[in-house]
Amino acid sequence: QWYQRRVVITAGEYKSYLRIKKEFECSTTMADKRKLQGEIDRCHKKVGEGVESFKETWKKLQQATNPNQKEKYEQDLKKEIKKLQRLRDQIKTWCASNEVKDKRILLEDRKLIETQMETFKVLERETKTKA
Repeated sequence: QWYQRRVVITAGEYKSYLRIKKEFECSTTMADKRKLQGEIDRCHKKVGEGVESFKETWKKLQQATNPNQKEKYEQDLKKEIKKLQRLRDQIKTWCASNEVKDKRILLEDRKLIETQMETFKVLERETKTKA
């Protein structure tokens, strides 16, 4: 049989316990917030790099004359758009959660990604029409 041992503590000891417990919880949540903000910053940076890469590849595709080059650039765009879509899904998750207070940057990144997705849809339609 297991017996629960009761410990008698004074009111002062209990207050100390509650203070330490509260400090621990606050430090944990602050660490979590910093970690989340770091993840958001990294995602923001990846979105910027991904959009820039997409635009560069798009320009190369527009200037390409060789069909093989065009096909290669189309594949590169497809890979880049998939990366951006994964980032967009993560951004949607953060926007839906209550942990993130300032969602302005996330919404801007999401709109930026969706703009690139629209551009890619146009390319896909053109490619299907030609084929």
